[in-house]
Amino acid sequence: MKRKLRSALAMLLALCLVCTAFAVPAFSFGETDIPTVYVQGFGMQIVATAGDENSESYYPAVFPDNFAETVIRDMKQPFLKGMAGNWDDFHQYVIDVFVGLFGKLAPDHNGDVTDGSGTILKGYPVEPNPGQTAFSTSQYLFEFDWRIDPMEVAVTLNDYIERVKEATGYDKVNLIGRCLGNNLLLAYLKQFGYGSVARVAFYCAGFDGFEFFGALYSGNLVIDANELKSYLDTGGRETLLVDQPYLQEALIILVKILNASYILDAGTLALNAYFVPEFQDYILPELLRKTFGACPAMWSFVGDEMYEEAKRYVFGGQEDGWAGLIEKIDRYHYEVMCQTPQIIEDAIAQGIKVYVFTKYGCGMLPLTDDDGQNGDSLVTVRNSSLGATVAPLSGTLPVQYLLQQKKKDGGRYLDPAHQVDASTCLLPDHTWFLRGIYHSTNPECVEQLIALVLRSEEYVTVFDYEEYPQFLKYQKASETLGKDEALKPVTLLDQPRITDRLLTIWKLVPRLLNKLAVRTRTVLRG
Repeated sequence: MKRKLRSALAMLLALCLVCTAFAVPAFSFGETDIPTVYVQGFGMQIVATAGDENSESYYPAVFPDNFAETVIRDMKQPFLKGMAGNWDDFHQYVIDVFVGLFGKLAPDHNGDVTDGSGTILKGYPVEPNPGQTAFSTSQYLFEFDWRIDPMEVAVTLNDYIERVKEATGYDKVNLIGRCLGNNLLLAYLKQFGYGSVARVAFYCAGFDGFEFFGALYSGNLVIDANELKSYLDTGGRETLLVDQPYLQEALIILVKILNASYILDAGTLALNAYFVPEFQDYILPELLRKTFGACPAMWSFVGDEMYEEAKRYVFGGQEDGWAGLIEKIDRYHYEVMCQTPQIIEDAIAQGIKVYVFTKYGCGMLPLTDDDGQNGDSLVTVRNSSLGATVAPLSGTLPVQYLLQQKKKDGGRYLDPAHQVDASTCLLPDHTWFLRGIYHSTNPECVEQLIALVLRSEEYVTVFDYEEYPQFLKYQKASETLGKDEALKPVTLLDQPRITDRLLTIWKLVPRLLNKLAVRTRTVLRG
């Protein structure tokens, strides 16, 4: 009972919390022969008048003074009316609060921004990214309105790439995507092909969506106040703040509301049977339609497993009125997301060098059933690596599996902690794993690694750099990347002869157990 009520109330600000977690890093790359276009992630400021930094900020949302206290105070009366049988006022109050913060962001029912709002674009028509290093002139920052359909933004990206080529005199560029930027790169490659691209680096991508968005948009978001508060108290707050002061207030508000929800525990049959279903069936879909669910780009974070269910959940019964938006999100989903492996394989076939950089060793944000998986807090390793075989964060791969991989290739694609097997990735020789870096954290040492790879004329592999093996660990104190020296839980697996014998014994165990069972039954019958 407590879990369900807290889950429902916490959802209101959980979306705000997670959506603000996609930081915008300032990449600065070493000098290269080919210009690099960096396509950043979700999170740029949205203002009421595009390009006018002095106009009203639609995003980040501005929280009124004493917002948490006001919400807690004002929601009690409509909640008590709901307990008496009429939840209408509570529904409307919840919707009004959330839409008051984020409603101005929402495009129309076609997914188009029509009110003149947008981003504060810099570097147009084409200017090198202003940075603090002497090499920043080699890197061009592509900025965009993160609400808009990725297929449409890709058209603008194509124009930007052409302008970079004209300004630099080169006929090709390198591309780097981060977070949502990876979706735009895939949309660009799908529509405009490979002729203008030399190398591509996918950095912390959600190739099949972000698990959180799939759960949220399908009504399957699960929040436990205790688990979320524990997450925030043990490093999650620092993870999500990402040097953005306005997030501090959002986090404080969220925890206060979660804690305040304890006083609303009623333990009645009506609460369990009525309130929770009403929240899932009415309040959350309405919130999504009036805020982030109307943004086509946000749907590019919903994975295939949940996609059709999410459309039914958000637009069920109203599909005709949202036909324009649905057409946009369907196009990206089925022409890009569902074809991602083929797009990448076609790029490589055309001579493009493709690299993947994924983060691991971090707990998932405790908002879905995936919070025990290994990831970067927002994307699981399996998803961001295009198919790595991964153990839960607190466990290791099965011993039999490890034995087989050791026998197959010496375990060259296994991480030292025996949690990840990169051999099953789409690009096992070109996928680096970075332990201990959260999704929203972007240390300079990672930028240096990506720069090194993109500078190489050869199609380098994870075995070509002694200082940068496939599995790296981030040292926060020194802000460096080094070989992951995690203790191996099954040290005997490093001995080939022992591995062979263990594997043979492992295969014999079922036979021995079967024989023992037969003998036991025979004795008992005799």
